[in-house]
Amino acid sequence: MRISVIDLKSCAQFGSTFERGIDYLKKGYVSLVDYNAQRISANVRGNSGAYYSVDIALSKDASFGKLIIDKWNCTCPAHASYPDGYCKHVVATALAFNAVADSAPVGSADNQPGKAAFAFTDPVLRRMLMRSAAEPRINAQTRKARLFTVLEWHREYARLSFRVGYERAYVVKNLGQFIEMMRNGQEYIYGKSLTLLHSMSNFREEDRPMLQFIMDEYEASSGTSASWKYMSRSDSSRYIFLNPVQIDRFIAAWSSDTIAIAYKTEGKGEEHQVVRENFRIRTSISMESEGQYVLKLPENLKHIDGVRSSMVSHDGKVYFCDEQFCSDILPLVKAATKGRLMVSEEDMQLLSSVLLPKLEHSTRFTSEVDLSRYETPPLQAELYIEQSAGGLLLTARLEFVYGTKRYPAFGEERDGAAHAGDYIAEECARQVVSECFAGGELSENIFAIPYTEDFVFDFATLWRERLEQYMTIYCEDSLRTAVIRRPEKVSIGLHLDSDLLMMDISIGEEERSELAGILSSLSAKKRFFRMKDGTFLSLEGNSLSELSDIADSLGLSPEDIAADHIRLPAYRAMYLDAALKESHSLDYTRSQDFRKLIRDLRNVDDSDFELPETLKGVLRGYQTTGYRWMRTLAAHNLGGILADDMGLGKTIQVLAVLAANRGEGINIVVCPSSLVLNWVSEAAHFVPELNTVAILGPAPFRAEMIAEAAKNADLIVTSYDSLKRDIELYEDIEFLYIIADEAQYMKNHATQNAKAVKALNGKHRFALTGTPVENTLAELWSIFDFILPGYLFTYGQFRKRYEQPIIRDGDDSAAQSLRLHIAFFIMRRLKRDVLTELPEKTETLLEAVMEPEQQKVYMANAAMTRDKLLRQIAEGISGRIEILALLTKLRQICCDPALVYDNYSGGSAKLELCMELISQCVSGGHKLLLFSQFTSMLSVIEQRLTAAGIKYYILTGKTKPAERLGMVEAFNSDDTPVFLISLKAGGTGLNLTGADVVIHYDPWWNISAQNQATDRAHRIGQKKKLQIYKLILKGTIEERILALQQSKAELVDKIIEADGDALSSMSIDDLLELLS
Repeated sequence: MRISVIDLKSCAQFGSTFERGIDYLKKGYVSLVDYNAQRISANVRGNSGAYYSVDIALSKDASFGKLIIDKWNCTCPAHASYPDGYCKHVVATALAFNAVADSAPVGSADNQPGKAAFAFTDPVLRRMLMRSAAEPRINAQTRKARLFTVLEWHREYARLSFRVGYERAYVVKNLGQFIEMMRNGQEYIYGKSLTLLHSMSNFREEDRPMLQFIMDEYEASSGTSASWKYMSRSDSSRYIFLNPVQIDRFIAAWSSDTIAIAYKTEGKGEEHQVVRENFRIRTSISMESEGQYVLKLPENLKHIDGVRSSMVSHDGKVYFCDEQFCSDILPLVKAATKGRLMVSEEDMQLLSSVLLPKLEHSTRFTSEVDLSRYETPPLQAELYIEQSAGGLLLTARLEFVYGTKRYPAFGEERDGAAHAGDYIAEECARQVVSECFAGGELSENIFAIPYTEDFVFDFATLWRERLEQYMTIYCEDSLRTAVIRRPEKVSIGLHLDSDLLMMDISIGEEERSELAGILSSLSAKKRFFRMKDGTFLSLEGNSLSELSDIADSLGLSPEDIAADHIRLPAYRAMYLDAALKESHSLDYTRSQDFRKLIRDLRNVDDSDFELPETLKGVLRGYQTTGYRWMRTLAAHNLGGILADDMGLGKTIQVLAVLAANRGEGINIVVCPSSLVLNWVSEAAHFVPELNTVAILGPAPFRAEMIAEAAKNADLIVTSYDSLKRDIELYEDIEFLYIIADEAQYMKNHATQNAKAVKALNGKHRFALTGTPVENTLAELWSIFDFILPGYLFTYGQFRKRYEQPIIRDGDDSAAQSLRLHIAFFIMRRLKRDVLTELPEKTETLLEAVMEPEQQKVYMANAAMTRDKLLRQIAEGISGRIEILALLTKLRQICCDPALVYDNYSGGSAKLELCMELISQCVSGGHKLLLFSQFTSMLSVIEQRLTAAGIKYYILTGKTKPAERLGMVEAFNSDDTPVFLISLKAGGTGLNLTGADVVIHYDPWWNISAQNQATDRAHRIGQKKKLQIYKLILKGTIEERILALQQSKAELVDKIIEADGDALSSMSIDDLLELLS
């Protein structure tokens, strides 16, 4: 039974591989070591003389009566590079096996229990084993062998041969075998006088670079096309035929001061001295006849050329010549006919100016001709710049002057003797003129460019000095005399005056007199300002530029800056201090009271604000820092945003502040309806001394409670929804602290929620939120408009100065300016930084694959939505609300098509995945929270849980506040394993540390909302590791939501650590991407 030749041919690596395998078989290169119907082992000689080990594992195909190659291995490089196909050595081995196949015993490997069907040693491992075995003898050998190299110098090519030995040397007849022995550390008997253990360390140190050269270059040289026509088969294993690249490498590798060279004949060669410098050939020029000259060069120069170097043999020496010799001298030698190059009279001047300097420098040059009469006068480049078109244009003309001859620099090609010239200098002059007048048009050697102040400024600052290096300039007075001034250094003084911050600016008198115009130019991003005396004041990278940036960030006009004293609100102190410290060119001084203010605000941990006695030992370290930060801000009539990660105890930090100020006034907390009773409960637990009143119930009842609380309460807690209805009832109440909890509820400054909170009268304002920025920078402005009204200017100014540059243009300087403004007024700590004892949480993404019927429904709706969107784009219709409704429908189909179609019965892949996951968690004794945006989906899961007999709680927007607290306490203490929660209703204000598994059934557009929901369980009090599962329907809009979230979140990260996405702010491209 044989191996199919058709199989061999179809599985060979390349089209020619099979034919080469046949050639190897015919040449007798294959030696079968062992073979049967299960395994073949052979050694195959390559063209280079190296031997490769081949192992093939076979199996029997009884249906077709043939043997199949199951596995194969070869130690050749081709197998390593292309392991999926047979190399020529494997093909040759298989064909050799077929030749003796009839005698191979047929059977299975089971018939030979002692022998594996396919056993071989990896070639790299085998080489390591062989070298390790030889190391003791290698290390014990102290006598060093020599490598003798002979360079055979032929007219058409050069090749290297080698001998090894001690006193007597032996020819290396097979370089491939020699290389393998070097790699493997093998011993070999060359003759009676030489048994050599092959190792780099067994050779002299000076021979090792050449040994490495042999090992690196032999394989490459034996296959080069340039050497084949000079090479017999025996030559291929004995010599390295040098191609130009290898000549360069050989010259670099040769370390000896002598080299043996054999010319045309084989042998040991004659020793030549190596000279590592360029060979200076003899050159001369003489007159041949009237008007005809001849340049004479060596006629029979012996040279072998690489790419960047060359070897020249002369008078028993070999010169290793560099790239300059190869480029300047060798081309002349090669071009000469019998050592002669003819030169006409008209080209003598060009030869004298261009070639003669090289000949004089690099050769032994003599002349029988008076060359002085051909010398070219030095180049004088002249540039003429003039006004034209009534002063609207500048024209520039460059001319080259050689003695009495004048040529246009950009004119037609010069002819005859005029060719001689300083071409390098000419090209440099052309280049710099072309760059200087790049914005103009070139016509008949004349550039024309608009005559503007910008060009005059650029000419004086950038071009005049460069041009003068190459030419003489004749130009208009305005260009020749333009003066560029650098402004005097600006100094800023800062001090406090009562509740105001005073800023004094010291600037040069000339700049001050025109400061308004200078700053207007800076605001317009101009590079200079033209002073009244005609000079140019540079505005780039100096103190005026930095002053303009600070003025712009403070909302100050040029007229404001020009005033003697500038009055600012004290809350600008932190920004100014940070901005001036980052400045590279502004000098500034700070008064003692200003420095004290900054120290107080920065070093809150060293403040004197002590915790109330009842809370000492209760607050953690970072919570005490937050308490002192709020007290410090309040002491200076400033507000702030406590933006700690969800679950870090923002509530107790605020209660500590309110308790410390008990008796100084009434306070109010505004929060979502679901958190009102939570605040009351936390206050009763931690600060029972505060008289806390929750404003709940119908309007008349709330009115009575507000009136009563205004008289004797310490703390009023109300909801955003109640506040906007009751705002008139608070008009006469002056609060000490106004606290906006979950401040993202007033992120839209145009809503009644935001307007109502900002309408409250109070001394100190603080916002609490785990996500200061959920979607857009406008949200950040709205919160700051509450805590520090006017600090971030009007929304229109904020949008122009920060929001648009940062989001639309990716302006890093605007982002940095905003960071400096807001940094101190936001305190944000992350759980990973402050709660090192909090158990880790692990997130796992679970993908469900749509059922066939579900896929049909989804694809039809996705196509319809995309078509509708494309139609609206084509018709210029803005139907965003309708499109977003269709996207919501797609998301519901991902959850369960039955949410959209009452008669649907095709199943929901995600629902089944979810129920299986719930079952596993419950069986494992886990308690889990399951969040979904769709309450209808929670109802479906509720029905499945009931049918499965699994107990659960469910919380939606319809759940009353009192019931919420009861369910939370029950879940944390009883054995109910599942809590179904609507994302919006239960994403905040709940402490559900009884759960150790969180399931997000559907991804919400806003990743912050999902994170908040997760942190109902991952918070202080959690003792178990938390596993979070995110369920995604593969190949749907849900995958796109995850990707889009990530790309949008990076914008917010420029300003503050927060993640988010805004469904309402999606572009058309974003919407199309969702549907792709």
